[in-house]
Amino acid sequence: MENTNTHPHQHQDASWASRDVARILFKRWWAPLPTMAASAAIAILVILFWTPTYESNVQFWVSTQNKSETAVLSFLDAGGASGTALTHAALLKSQDLLKDVVLALNLQNRKDEPYYSTPKRRVLSFVDRALDAYKDAEAYVYVHVFGSAAPKSRARDKVMEAVEKLEKRINAEGLDRTDVVKFTVKDYDPDMSARIANRIARSYLLFTLTEQATELAAQYGAKHPLRVQLADKIDRISQNILNNESPALGDASIGRGVRVIQFAHAPTKPAKPNRKMLLIAAMAGGLIGGVFLMFALELVDPAFQGTEDIRRALGVPVIGTVSNRMWRRRRSLNLKRKQLDLDAFMPLVYQIDTLLRRNNVRTLCLAATDDSKSNSQLAQVLAFCLSRIERERQDGRDGNVLLIEPELNGGVFLSRPVPSADARKSVSEYFDGSAVIHQAIQPVDQGLALAAIGPRLKGTGLAAYGEDHYRGFLKSAADKYGTVVVRGYNLSRRQDSLMLHSLCDSTILIVNEETSRKKPAKHLMHLLHMNGAKVLGVVVNNKQHHVPRFLYKVL
Repeated sequence: MENTNTHPHQHQDASWASRDVARILFKRWWAPLPTMAASAAIAILVILFWTPTYESNVQFWVSTQNKSETAVLSFLDAGGASGTALTHAALLKSQDLLKDVVLALNLQNRKDEPYYSTPKRRVLSFVDRALDAYKDAEAYVYVHVFGSAAPKSRARDKVMEAVEKLEKRINAEGLDRTDVVKFTVKDYDPDMSARIANRIARSYLLFTLTEQATELAAQYGAKHPLRVQLADKIDRISQNILNNESPALGDASIGRGVRVIQFAHAPTKPAKPNRKMLLIAAMAGGLIGGVFLMFALELVDPAFQGTEDIRRALGVPVIGTVSNRMWRRRRSLNLKRKQLDLDAFMPLVYQIDTLLRRNNVRTLCLAATDDSKSNSQLAQVLAFCLSRIERERQDGRDGNVLLIEPELNGGVFLSRPVPSADARKSVSEYFDGSAVIHQAIQPVDQGLALAAIGPRLKGTGLAAYGEDHYRGFLKSAADKYGTVVVRGYNLSRRQDSLMLHSLCDSTILIVNEETSRKKPAKHLMHLLHMNGAKVLGVVVNNKQHHVPRFLYKVL
């Protein structure tokens, strides 16, 4: 049994906030599972459709000691090495240079589809067929609807398409605070990525050396030794480019403007995607999304979340709570069958009995906001425990507690069958004078009696017998018994439920934590107040304990 003496308007401190967070985490522990599964599925699909790309890079060292040797860069201001490197990076991506590379390597006739995965090829094939169908439909509309020929599409320049595609796959950048330019080529084929990078490097090196040779010839003449040396190197590099030979650093060791310090080599592993990191990131993202989903579900949950939520929403005090563990059965060694541990309910019943005596309540209505077996049994358990307390008082009355069950002719009391009374002598027949009250009341335990006070025919309400009959019956029962407990109807029969509440001295609501919805319970409270019913408080049934006890105490 949980202490519920906290003032309704008392603010929760940090410990209560941490308990709420812990309760949400333990209660909705399953929320990250679907989000993580969805993230993993998306990551697998991404990996499946993401074609692995390989990166090969070439590094240039840019010399800025003598500007006359770098005539191609003579337009630069005193921007330093970083400005020169960035300029080389921009020149490496010029379309004229890339066009020569495309034509030399025949990239305009190269297809990427063979490197795609089978699902990706099928999806792209479906998209291509859809586009072709759209073009055919467009041509049909032009011919048969508008009576004109369909507009002709421009012939595609495969070379320029290859240049634009190659431009998107290369990246040239100057390393920060250095004279080094790093040129990277991405491709689906590792060997082709290295070939393209080296081809661009040699073509750009040949371009810079040609510019230097032209500048030297203009200043010193064509017979100058340095001019002759550069011409020999230009011929050697041109011959290597034509023969498509493997690169050598010796080819780039003479020029003083731009020097290649590292040629490209075919990579052994793809640069993207990093499958392990992608899966780890997807699982981490799914976990974080699951945590957000936990709190989002808690915010939009229409049911009551804890005793404090019930107290704030209904505006009445919480008398006590019944843990869901208290409904668990224990095995009795004497009876050889499972039964409830009724002693666990006694602290709550003592508190209810104190409220009844303090407010001089003789007829109490126990109404549940939900129609469930545990709520029905809770009314029976409270009546049984109240009969124990009445027996201890021994106030001399003929009976101690009378439990009135609607629509119960015999039936079950605390999972035990109750002998049926004479079918012709129920409490329903008492109202028309065909039976007397004691003939319809059945003793179920020492000091506890059970009465059926409802219609036998399904669909007939309490109002069919009249309010005066019920008021008279309750008055005579209160004179005969110490306490009369009435188990009220559920919310589906609101008219009969409100009649019972208005006829009894007071009402105690039974609300299920995390099951009872706020809106119907608030509406019921409004109707009770409108009909003049007195509500002592709320008993929270099926109190959930998601957080382990040791952690709950720590928090």
